[in-house]
Amino acid sequence: MKKKDLVKLLVVCMLWLPITVCAQQMNVSKFILPDGMSISRDKLDSVRKAWNGERIMFQHNEEDDKNHVMHLVRLTPEMGKMLQEEDEKRQHAMKAMIGQPAPAFSLKDLNGKFQSLAALKGKVVVLNFWFTSCPPCLQEMPSLNDLVKRYKDNDVVFLALTFNNERDVREFLNDHAFAYTILPSSRQIDKKYQITLWPTSFIIGRDGNVSAAINFSENVESTLSAGIDIALK
Repeated sequence: MKKKDLVKLLVVCMLWLPITVCAQQMNVSKFILPDGMSISRDKLDSVRKAWNGERIMFQHNEEDDKNHVMHLVRLTPEMGKMLQEEDEKRQHAMKAMIGQPAPAFSLKDLNGKFQSLAALKGKVVVLNFWFTSCPPCLQEMPSLNDLVKRYKDNDVVFLALTFNNERDVREFLNDHAFAYTILPSSRQIDKKYQITLWPTSFIIGRDGNVSAAINFSENVESTLSAGIDIALK
């Protein structure tokens, strides 16, 4: 696989969670092997054994999400090295954003109201980049919801940006609770924030500058809370 093609993979699951956990959290009816053969969820561990225990990545796009399909990709040592290099570049890019003005945006929320970053200057803004079929995104949602409750009386705005369209987000919310203000169709903003791994959170201070950038963490609530408290001072 060429490097440019590898980077296009939505490698959100195998970097963080066991494959069985990921599969349980996905609304997927069919998993497709590289040879085109489809398997059920209960065969995933068998695939991993057949691939000599090598890590498995999930590849999908918006059309796959609509059809509840997921493609399995074998993570070879060569691909792992490429991903590590890309991850180092991503981490460097995120660190470089800290202390810099947050990229501007204006997007409609699910109520049709425009949420403009410029209009929120003077408040602390917490951004979460996610999408509906992202297992680690789902895993951290209860903690993110707790954060919204904790800071409801403070000058903190919580915005969740997803490249999913409004229809898909509304369908997702029928079965899941997410207390952030959700901004669908954020793909162009994702690029501005150099998002290549989901979930990713940013804290933006009252001055409009990025004060923290955080990827998925088992302790996301305490990590974000510490950053919010610093930004509120």
